[in-house]
Amino acid sequence: MIGILGIILILGIAYLLSNNRKAINYRTVGMGLLLQALLAVFILKTPVGKKLFEWLGNIVTKVLNFSDDGARFVFGILADQTAFGNVLKATAANPEIGGQPWTTDSLGNPYFFGGFIFFFKIIPTIIFVACLVNIFYHLGIIQKLVEILAKGMNYFMKVSGAESLSNISSAFVGQVEAQIMIKPYLKSMTMSELMASMTGSFACIAGGVMATYILFGVKAEYLIAASIMAAPGALAIAKIMYPET
Repeated sequence: MIGILGIILILGIAYLLSNNRKAINYRTVGMGLLLQALLAVFILKTPVGKKLFEWLGNIVTKVLNFSDDGARFVFGILADQTAFGNVLKATAANPEIGGQPWTTDSLGNPYFFGGFIFFFKIIPTIIFVACLVNIFYHLGIIQKLVEILAKGMNYFMKVSGAESLSNISSAFVGQVEAQIMIKPYLKSMTMSELMASMTGSFACIAGGVMATYILFGVKAEYLIAASIMAAPGALAIAKIMYPET
């Protein structure tokens, strides 16, 4: 119930902020929300959807492990969460070298966090994923996948090909790469189409950012699902706030 109220509230705010309420194409908006709902049901409620995204999540996690191996090779113990934690414990436990507890809990008892140094753990992963995405982009792999999905969105939502292409691209790549996909069409796109394209990029999760969330413990399959589901939803919101005239 709370989720439904949240959807109504967000749609209501978008409607109030619309620059031309009379021009809103409710079919496009409705299909965007319906596609998002159908994707949610497929991903969360069907055995096939669960298995598919679990499989995708495992692949992404394995790829990120390669980044960890590379970071440990370059930075050594600074990028090794377990080894670095053991050094901190040993240092704090040895008063001869001035060891002090890394931190204390609310009762004053020393304990050691199980975290990592952001620069040596996260930054290499972001660079690795960004390079990997650009290699796939250069080889044309991402374009082929995006083209298939964009045709489906274009068919159901009746939006332009450039909008569909950019929004679906945003589910896999960052803001800049998504706009590069539609670079030949940018000069001729309307303000509504540009709004939809940018909204999709803000709504979805770029590859490098997704990798960061995974390292923080979020399941990869949920992030992939959320990013794909955000594409039609972003189009729906964009077409309410800045409809085609």
